[in-house]
Amino acid sequence: FSLRYMRADDSPARFFAALGGLVVTVLATLFTGNLVVLGAAWCASGWLLAGLIGHSADWSEARAAARRARLAFLIGDTALLAALGILGWNAASVELDAALAAATILPPLAAHAVAALLVVAAAARCALPPFSGWLLSSITAPTPVSALMHAGLVNAGGFLLIRFAPVLETAPLARALAVILGLCGAIYGIGIMLVRPDVKRSLAG
Repeated sequence: FSLRYMRADDSPARFFAALGGLVVTVLATLFTGNLVVLGAAWCASGWLLAGLIGHSADWSEARAAARRARLAFLIGDTALLAALGILGWNAASVELDAALAAATILPPLAAHAVAALLVVAAAARCALPPFSGWLLSSITAPTPVSALMHAGLVNAGGFLLIRFAPVLETAPLARALAVILGLCGAIYGIGIMLVRPDVKRSLAG
């Protein structure tokens, strides 16, 4: 589908290189057991996705959408890197299993801080309020990117929270925040779906 869709594009090589890189970084995020690799792959996937959203560089709306995505991802990525740093420092290890095992003995304040940072990172990648703008403006991306994005990339935040469930178990306030953000996102998305006249933004909602 991508080959057919991009046959008239001015820079298909750049598109397919970025798309391949995005798939590789997402797979690295899913399967790594190393905190450093996880953080690097997570940040790289956001950077590549923002670039694909703004692939049509001569289109001002695409450039604006890419900037909006980069800003949202920057906030989320910073939160994730801070959380991983605290976990790694506490465990004195960059191994994910060791960090999660040590999370149960985190001081209460640190545990709540790490859990809240993880929720922020997940919300930014899942386009939950207040980060919803990047997803709704991402219709500037080529349709193959939109398909890949909605098929799984925006679920990365949910994967993150599941993978770090032991941390969230120690922080009920952060879990409540995640539920509230998810509920607000669902209501907001339904509203967008009902009022948008263009099909692509309605589907994004």
